[in-house]
Amino acid sequence: MPHPFFLRCLFYPSSDVPIEGVYRCAACGAELVLRVNELFPHHAHHLSILGQVRWRLIYRVQQQPLPSVAA
Repeated sequence: MPHPFFLRCLFYPSSDVPIEGVYRCAACGAELVLRVNELFPHHAHHLSILGQVRWRLIYRVQQQPLPSVAA
């Protein structure tokens, strides 16, 4: 679970992604998986149709090592 601070944050398009996870667009509800140091996407049609684009972390992705497979 992400830190509660990140659950309250809305992130702007073109800013760096701080935590790997699933983010939801506050304007249209689209969900994306984004990785650390990627940039939040910007969708120009939101500005006039649905409002300003902001992204909210809804689920943190934690990378786990893959289990070894016996041959």
